[in-house]
Formats: sequence, C-alpha cells, structure tokens
Amino acid sequence: MKRIQEFTLRGASQRGAAKVNVIWLIILVTLVIFALVFAFSANSEKADLQLRLDDATAKAKAAKEAEDATSKQISELSRAIGWYDRNAPIPVSAPDSIKATVEATKQTFSDAGASVTDLENLIPVIEQNYKARTKEVQQLKDTVATLTTEKNTDALALRAASAAKETQIASLSKQLEDAQQAASRTQSGLEAQIATLKSTASDLETTLKTARGEIDAEKHRSLNSTAEYKARFDAMSNKIAFLKEPEAPDGALLAVSKGAQIGWIDIGANQRVAAGMKFAVISGKLGSKAVKCMAEVSKTEPGRSEVMFTGVVDQFDPPVIGDRIYNPLLDPKGQRNAVLVGRFSVPSENEVRGLLANLGITVQPKIDNTTDYLIVGGEMYVDKDGTALEEPIQPSETAVYKDAEAKGVAITPLKDLRAYFKF
Repeated sequence: MKRIQEFTLRGASQRGAAKVNVIWLIILVTLVIFALVFAFSANSEKADLQLRLDDATAKAKAAKEAEDATSKQISELSRAIGWYDRNAPIPVSAPDSIKATVEATKQTFSDAGASVTDLENLIPVIEQNYKARTKEVQQLKDTVATLTTEKNTDALALRAASAAKETQIASLSKQLEDAQQAASRTQSGLEAQIATLKSTASDLETTLKTARGEIDAEKHRSLNSTAEYKARFDAMSNKIAFLKEPEAPDGALLAVSKGAQIGWIDIGANQRVAAGMKFAVISGKLGSKAVKCMAEVSKTEPGRSEVMFTGVVDQFDPPVIGDRIYNPLLDPKGQRNAVLVGRFSVPSENEVRGLLANLGITVQPKIDNTTDYLIVGGEMYVDKDGTALEEPIQPSETAVYKDAEAKGVAITPLKDLRAYFKF
C-alpha cells in the first residue's frame, strides 16, 4: 500500500513536471518561431535554427508521450484499486480512503496485526480467513448431510414401525370384536341368571325383614337390660362412694400421749400428708364405725406425722394405738380427677385447687368417665362468663351437677373439705 501511495504521488509529481515542461516547450517553440522569423532575415542562421526547432519538437513530443503513459498507468492502477472520482477525466485513487478502508477491514479480520498497513499485506489475511470460513462451511455441510441421512433412516424406521403398529391394531380390533361377541353371549346367560337371582332375592328379602324385626326386638330388650344394669351400677356406686363409706383406712395411730391430746400416725409426707390435714379416728375393733374424735396434723415427717386430737366424743373411750384414721380425699398412691362447681370464697378456688394438687387430684374442665369427685361450692351470683345474675343459682341446679349424679361421681360439698382440711 505504501508503494502504491509513493507511486501515486510520484505520478502526480511527474505529471505536474510534464505540464511545466509543456508550457516551457510552448514558450520555447514561440521563441523559436520568432527566431525563425528573424532567421528568414538571416540566411546564415537558418539551418541552425531549423535544427533547434526539430530538436525542441522531438523533445516536446517525447515529454507528451511520457506524460500520457504515466497518466494511463495511474488511471489503470486507480481503476483496479478503486476509491476514485468516477466523473474525473483521469481516475486517481484517494490514499486517505484506501487507508481508512484498510483500518476498517482490520477490525473485521482480527488476524491482521499492527504490521498490516496496506492492501498487499491485508489481502493474504483476508484470503486465509476466507479459506478457514470455507472449510468451516464445508464441515457444516458435511454435518448437515450426515444428519439428513440419519433423519431419512429414522423416517424409514418410523414408517416401518407405523406399518407394524397398524397391523397390530387391526389384529387387536379383530380380537376385540370376537371378545364383544363372546361378551354378548355371556351377557345373555347372565341375564337369565340374574332373573333367577332376583326371584331368590325376593324370597331372601322377606326372610331378611323377618330377621330384622327379630333383631330390633332383641336390640330393644338389650337396651332395656343395659339401662337396667347402668341404673344398678350407679346405685351401687353411690352406695360405695369413697366419701360416704370409705372401704379402707388411710392409716392407724402409732402412739398416743397421756391425756389423749397428741399422737403419731403411720403416714407422712411420702403419703401426701400435709400440716392442717384432718382425719376421723375410728376404733380399730372389727365392725366399729363410730368416730371417736378428729386428728389434725401438726407436723409431718417422711413416713409418719404428729397429730393433735380434738372433739373427743367419749372421755372413757379415748383414741388408742391401733385405731384407724380416715380422710375422704386422701389417696396415698393413686391419681384422681375432680371438677369444681359453684362459688369458692373461703377457701378460694385457687386454695382448693392447690389442696387438690397436693393430694394428687387433677382439676378437669368438665365431667367425663375419668372424673372421681365433684367439689361443690356455694351458690353462684355470676354465670360462667362473669355476668351478674338476677337470682343466685344453686350448684345442684347446674348441668354439671346433674351429669355428675348420672355418672355416679362422688359429690363432695365444700363443708366436708373444711371438716378434713384446715383453711
């Protein structure tokens, strides 16, 4: 490219020089003509002037021919390269346009480095890239041809599979038709059997109605028997309620002081005994049920407790060692449940709950089959939502109380708690 630029610049310089020479040649010719005019007047100088004129003419012709050759060469080169004015009489390529095109082309072909500055070095890079792209295109064409062959093979396999599938479907359709005909024949036989079974079912239905009547009658008798047994069970439960008739004593007297004022019992803190708890003292004689006095716990130890005797019924029958002691709510080992109903002021509801918790009794929100006691407080002046009532309600009028009676739950009034526990 550099050589093209030098050549172009050199041609332009030569063409300018040629133009100058032509001008001078014209001037010279003019002078020669004037000289010839004067030469006519001097015959002696005529021959010399003629020679000079011929020489100048030859030189002018040679210069004109050189200039025309140079212009032709520049024109041919510019037409081959491009980047010239199409309307100019003599085409001349623009060096700046060629240089800008080379730089732009280098941006497209990254292989062209900084050393590539002309078309001579750029064209091999373009050719190399073209060959590489042609090779890639050919590889892609080969890949397409391979994929086309595979596609045609798959299409042939698919058509073969479709033909086999159609044959299989035709066979299955024939089998289905045969099966439908067989099913039709079987249906006719089954319809005859159904008619027979319907007749049998009618007879069985009559028998079933009779059996159901007998079952209903038996169920009614069973329900009556169950109600009778439940009533008997509730009656027996009421008779053996723990509060009203304890089955076994909670403990016995270990020691009694003179004057029967204090003593010791054989149960203590390990058996849920606490200070302030009271026990009924009953004679240890077989069959005795009379209460001699009350024993109030004043101090507890793990396996025994100190008690104070109060309310001795008969001074001639004081408490003695071996007498039995009872508390209706104490159970040294078992876990029981209770429900509270009514108003609790003295003791408060929280005190009652704490007492029951110490005795191993869980307070439930409502009566169920696991409830052992219903602890009954005083009459209620507010409902369960805390709204004041126009007239007080007795706990015995509540649904909870009636449910406890129906289920045989032991009902313990608050006064019995006061009799056996200190508040």
